[in-house]
Amino acid sequence: MSDRYDYSGLAVLIVDSNPFWTRLLNSILGCMRIESTRNCASAIEAWKELQTWTPDVIFVDLAGEEIDSLRFIRGIRRRDNPARCCPIILTSNVAGAAIVKRARNAGADYTVAKPFSVQVIYRALAALRDSERAFVEASRYYGPDRRRRTRSFIGDDRRAENPPAASDTTSAAVRAVG
Repeated sequence: MSDRYDYSGLAVLIVDSNPFWTRLLNSILGCMRIESTRNCASAIEAWKELQTWTPDVIFVDLAGEEIDSLRFIRGIRRRDNPARCCPIILTSNVAGAAIVKRARNAGADYTVAKPFSVQVIYRALAALRDSERAFVEASRYYGPDRRRRTRSFIGDDRRAENPPAASDTTSAAVRAVG
């Protein structure tokens, strides 16, 4: 933790049904001088909390009811929610690539595996602070841009670099069928 950020002014919502992990995360945040935390044992309780208060960061645990946690994250990202742009850190006992992908696709900004330490939480907050990822709004997704790398390209639009002509696509499809 060589670079020091002052996180003392952050307001944090913790959504975790396990009192041990809630206490540990509160303790870790306290080490970073974050004193404004609210704890919720369920997504339903957290949703009620978000109706009257918008935190700066939300920690959501991927507990046994994974669907509820991911549905909660998707609900936060909905258009009519004032907290839709709030950074979300998903915590999980399982940290495989599939979990990270599902969390990212639901709209989580960052995923942290349990057990975590002060350094891990600090790095997660620093990554959120240092990243300037834009939010993307598509028909089935709203949340942080899921791309972590930027690729260089020449031109106005990388995707339009070599678009196939309509006749080429049609003739290839006809040849494959015929």
